[in-house]
Amino acid sequence: MTAVGLLAAGLVGLGMVFWTMQLVFAAFTIRRVRTIAGLPDERRETWPRVSVIVAACNERETIESAMAAKMSDDYPNVEFVVVDDRSDDGTGEVVEALAARDPRVRAVHVAELPEGWLGKLNAMEQGRRAATGQWLVFSDADVHFRPGTLRRVIAFAERAGFDHVPVFPALAAPNWVLGAIGGVFNRMLAVMGRLWAVEDPRSKATIGSGSFNMVRRTALERAGGLARVKLDVADDVALGALLKRSGARQTLLVGRGFVEVALYRTVGAMARGSERAPFTTVGDFSFWKMLFFCVAWTAMELGPALAFLPLFPFLPFPVWPVGVVWAALSIGIGAAIDFWLRRKLFPALLWPLGMLLLAAFFLRAGYLGAKRGGIRWRGRFYSTELLRAGRSYRP
Repeated sequence: MTAVGLLAAGLVGLGMVFWTMQLVFAAFTIRRVRTIAGLPDERRETWPRVSVIVAACNERETIESAMAAKMSDDYPNVEFVVVDDRSDDGTGEVVEALAARDPRVRAVHVAELPEGWLGKLNAMEQGRRAATGQWLVFSDADVHFRPGTLRRVIAFAERAGFDHVPVFPALAAPNWVLGAIGGVFNRMLAVMGRLWAVEDPRSKATIGSGSFNMVRRTALERAGGLARVKLDVADDVALGALLKRSGARQTLLVGRGFVEVALYRTVGAMARGSERAPFTTVGDFSFWKMLFFCVAWTAMELGPALAFLPLFPFLPFPVWPVGVVWAALSIGIGAAIDFWLRRKLFPALLWPLGMLLLAAFFLRAGYLGAKRGGIRWRGRFYSTELLRAGRSYRP
């Protein structure tokens, strides 16, 4: 028995344990997490006031079509608070035009960023202050809603007594490569995020969604407000964790067919968009921690492929069938989650490419964050020291 053979056997074994756990966790998620499509479309005489708060920074190319989709929702008691966060590309003019055309739209303009706040969080806070709703829906500027979304989600939350209802969106991908990356992201969120346990108040599992993060106003105030997460780059999940710690009842809905956002237009755009959150959460502000995570993750994901190589002459049985089982598991789990989310199934075959690209994005984020000593976001630089001292959430 050689050292290489022993190492390979260990990687194959650990990898198969990892994939078996993914199978179990994926099954739990698919079985227990509800979808908006599965909720009844109720009709009532009176509905609570809802404020959809959209923080936009240089979103001229996407905000008009996204707001048109949001405003097509026929919820009878809604306002749209659109916050122009220091944009210099004409976004503010688009926001004003929307407000002039539709009385449900309220335009808010942010000219300066106060010290100690991330730009997006400050914009969300300004929107919250302007909002009049009993329910607040924080939603990114490029997210699309389908008519009926708010009715279904509000009726469900009120009937079941939930205080925080994030919606995981459908991720639209313009090509197979981005589809493969999105598929891996969905799978890892489903299994590592323990989404099936979010409702359990005894579990530390929590979730949020920048696409659709709905919270009861009184629950947000009871938790201390957005000021408690003002320096959390992963603001959506940090808000979810804050609410759950305060005793708010939390659940998760899958938004297939109702809430959609374009993943990214190009692989390069996705790499740039991945510079912030991975460095501050997965990497914990350290390139070396990020490197360790990526190496370990790659070993667990791809380790069973070693079963196809002639590295095990010391074993009295062939090992390649283990590789066949791994291939079937890896493709099957990804395809099952994609089918559940109503995504195209072909990118599930490309998951190794998607996984390696995602790991490369994470490593790039770790390297740039360490080199720069922080992150750049919405025209501002935030130092590692500031973000580390100010964060409220650690995964």
